[in-house]
Amino acid sequence: MRHHGFIRYPGRPARVALGAALALATAGCGPSFDPPTEVTSLRVLGVQKSTPYARPDSTVELSMLWADGSEAAPRPVHRVWLGGCDNPAGDLYYGCFAQGFASPTGRSLLGTLAATLAATGSAGVLPRELGADFPPGIPFAVGDRFLLPIPSRDAMITRPAGTVPAYGLTYVFFAACAGTLELITDPDEVEATGFPLGCVSDSGERVGADDFVIGYSAIYVFDELDNLNPVIDGFVVGGRTYEPTDGGTTCIDGACIGVEPPRGAGDDCTTPEDCGSGRCTEGICAAAEEPDCELVPCIEPCERDGRSGCDSILVHPVLDPNGPANSELEPAGSDGDARREQLWVNYHVDRGGVADVVRLIADSAHGWDADHGTELWAPEEPGPLRVWAVVRDNRGGVGWVRQTIYVR
Repeated sequence: MRHHGFIRYPGRPARVALGAALALATAGCGPSFDPPTEVTSLRVLGVQKSTPYARPDSTVELSMLWADGSEAAPRPVHRVWLGGCDNPAGDLYYGCFAQGFASPTGRSLLGTLAATLAATGSAGVLPRELGADFPPGIPFAVGDRFLLPIPSRDAMITRPAGTVPAYGLTYVFFAACAGTLELITDPDEVEATGFPLGCVSDSGERVGADDFVIGYSAIYVFDELDNLNPVIDGFVVGGRTYEPTDGGTTCIDGACIGVEPPRGAGDDCTTPEDCGSGRCTEGICAAAEEPDCELVPCIEPCERDGRSGCDSILVHPVLDPNGPANSELEPAGSDGDARREQLWVNYHVDRGGVADVVRLIADSAHGWDADHGTELWAPEEPGPLRVWAVVRDNRGGVGWVRQTIYVR
């Protein structure tokens, strides 16, 4: 089962699917793509579902963790969610784009798009905000969160029991665009991009993949199977543990959503909070005062600017190996044995560098691996840098932590 993925967009090699990152890293091969640890463009780093396995007649909340590492940031980013694709042919996401496809639930992806445009009176441009009169039954949302109603059991659970119990599957698509999202009506262009939406700049030109991210999240619906998201308690920098209450530089899961990271000196601002530890003077972030390194993590700069050869600083998320969410067992297989689910962590930075793309945390063969950290290498320039650790399991569970670190 594949739980998350990105859709290829012209201008960049295919992004590696979120759920396949571990397999590619351990195999040592795969498609060529931008260094996944470096956030130097618009990126979606993870999508979390409130319940990775859903029940019929329930509601699932999805949250998008994104970051804009472009030199043009901070800038407006148009984010939307599209639901309504239930049980496509072969359980394949691209079956959602079939003209006329509709499941027994009566929903379809293209129907969602048509209903959204009709409700907002648009000729093809998706809204940036939804008014109070937007019909509640349309599975469409704007922003960082999306509430998706799951249909009834009779309509939803249509896949017969086999290696897994009987189930249903619904796909949610997401897009983040440094511009304006609009409907693509040219069939040839839809076939070329693999998605019926395009991202247009203020000048009216289609933007490339560095400024437009599209992907999907699969939600499996069962009568009884459960799965929990991994639970993260903090972040370790150089042997010291930081928690959300320590200096405000650590956020976990929902606390990272809808809260923009602090901007750097020279960036536009409207309030002092926009500038983190700096000051907002006449609409511009001034240089930050020296942070209190007794409260927040501080490191020394490195002339090699985030490359191997800099002093290594061990970083990793804090997880309880015995916590219920971090020690779950998968359903018993044909041999009758229930195995521990896999957990792994992906690391990302907006400055400096890290030694590892992905590290294994736990699996059925070896159990818990406490050595799942990576080496952080400092950048050359002083100021804040951000590290993201996104923890995933092999059944669609996701959790994350973002840690701000100050370079003196």
